[in-house]
Amino acid sequence: MKNKKGFTLVEIVIVIALLGLLMLLVVPNVVDKFANAKKNIFYNDVINLYTQATSTYLNRSADDFNTSKEFSHDDNPLDIEGSDDFEYFLVVNQYGQVVFLTATSNDYHFTIEGDNIKKSDIKKSNIRNGYLEPTDTRQQ
Repeated sequence: MKNKKGFTLVEIVIVIALLGLLMLLVVPNVVDKFANAKKNIFYNDVINLYTQATSTYLNRSADDFNTSKEFSHDDNPLDIEGSDDFEYFLVVNQYGQVVFLTATSNDYHFTIEGDNIKKSDIKKSNIRNGYLEPTDTRQQ
């Protein structure tokens, strides 16, 4: 009898099929984890934006009392360390309450409007996919 070395074609095909099946099960989970991590980063950026806006407004000068204040990434920016593509526009009323907030990145956007938006009103479930220009869309 000959001494055979190596694998048969059937063994190689079975191994390739098993690896393909394993990839079908693993890759979607890994992609979902990356997407969820990006969403969490965006959510934290929005929370930091809210916190920084209210803090900045509370530390305003006496001349700024009884006036609302608008902040945006382009005009009157806040000192926040968001993602490079993080853009925002928000309004704080004369009482230091956020009444409008919109934020966007390349992947997600978030908008909320109300008389007195609280940090607890900012929910991950309200974050939507896609880019949206951060402008004042409040009802006039």
